[in-house]
Amino acid sequence: MKVHTTALILISMLILAACGAPPATPSLPGEAGGGVAPVLTPEGVGPRAVSFVTEDGVALGGTLYGSGSTAVIFSHMFPTDQTSWTAVAQELAGRGYMALTYDFRGYGASEGEKNVSRIDRDLRAAVAFVREQGATDLVLVGASMGGTATAKVSAAENPVAVIIISAPVSFRGLTVSDDEVRAITAPKLFIGSEQDAATRDTLHMFDVAPEPKEKHVYPGSGHGTFIFDSQYGDDLMQRIVRFVETNVR
Repeated sequence: MKVHTTALILISMLILAACGAPPATPSLPGEAGGGVAPVLTPEGVGPRAVSFVTEDGVALGGTLYGSGSTAVIFSHMFPTDQTSWTAVAQELAGRGYMALTYDFRGYGASEGEKNVSRIDRDLRAAVAFVREQGATDLVLVGASMGGTATAKVSAAENPVAVIIISAPVSFRGLTVSDDEVRAITAPKLFIGSEQDAATRDTLHMFDVAPEPKEKHVYPGSGHGTFIFDSQYGDDLMQRIVRFVETNVR
């Protein structure tokens, strides 16, 4: 009986081979039972910790998301740190942009003492860093004091788009002049909230700035990236993403 059984098995295998039955799918290393290969994230595009040094020798910490020839740099506001931008940075990285969040001096992962009057140097160091990573176009985004720094640095760095949220004209020794705002030739989006005291200054920048420019004022008193935590958070996210994608060529 064993001989007949073995013969039947061999005959069955020959028939299957003759009919073109596909070979068994080999298993991937460490994968039981074979199957479809997993989708892998391209190397180097996941969030990774980075560091760079300012012109006055302060080491700053940041997080780099995604990759691409256009870098979007996010500058945080006074009571927060780079993590306030995480969600929107991830969203833009998923759309093919390089996105950088970073901590101003004295905040989060960065060294040094807090000194608002010098944070424009921190943003300039961030700009130099993304250019070293291969970025050829810049989008600068900032909230509150980060928005003031963004306006000041945009005047000299020639970004392709600028977004300024709830930014004062002057804060703790950091000041952006009307002439600097007038020097920003890129498309600009100014955002504020009706009952936020900083909105008056943000809208002054809008009035002074040359075309092309846009503004949007939300109801309520949400300030800077705190708007993400309000009922207008989704709208703010979409508005930022849409403005970037509309103005990056």
